[in-house]
Order: sequence, then C-alpha cells, then structure tokens
Amino acid sequence: MLADLARQARAARGELQAAQETFARRALALYETLRIVDDSLVQLATHVLGNSVIASAWFSSRNHHLNQRSPLEVLMVGDREAVVNELMRLEHGVY
Repeated sequence: MLADLARQARAARGELQAAQETFARRALALYETLRIVDDSLVQLATHVLGNSVIASAWFSSRNHHLNQRSPLEVLMVGDREAVVNELMRLEHGVY
C-alpha cells in the first residue's frame, strides 16, 4: 500500500511538472506575441511587475479593474489606455 502511494505521488508530481511547463511555454508565447503587438506596453508591464514571466501571466489573468477581463482581452478590443491605467495603478500602489 505504501509503495502504491509513493507511485501515485511520483505520477502526480510528474503531471504537475508537465502542467507547469505547459503553462510557462504558453505564457512565454503570449509574452512574445505581445512584444510584437506593442513592445512599449510589454516593457512597461515588465518594469512595473518585476519580470517578464510575471508580466506575461498578468496579461492573461482576469483583472477586477478591467471588468473581470484580462489585459489581453482589453487590448484585443482596442482599449490600450485602460491597460496602461491599470499598470499605473499597480506601479503607484493603488489597488
């Protein structure tokens, strides 16, 4: 029984690692796409949030101040100003 639990734990750990690697690849792909679209905005997000991995994840995460839409969704409808404003709020500690 203990051997079965250990085997299940190893399998679960492998699945979690694979999921994390997939997420990281997708986040990086999104980040690279955004660099093509608007390099200055990606640079601003990277500066405000601290690094490109966090910035990439932020662009694809739902945001309360953007009406539960992700910054990427907001950019896709052409509202760059709302995304910049949210980054400025974060930079100045206005949550």
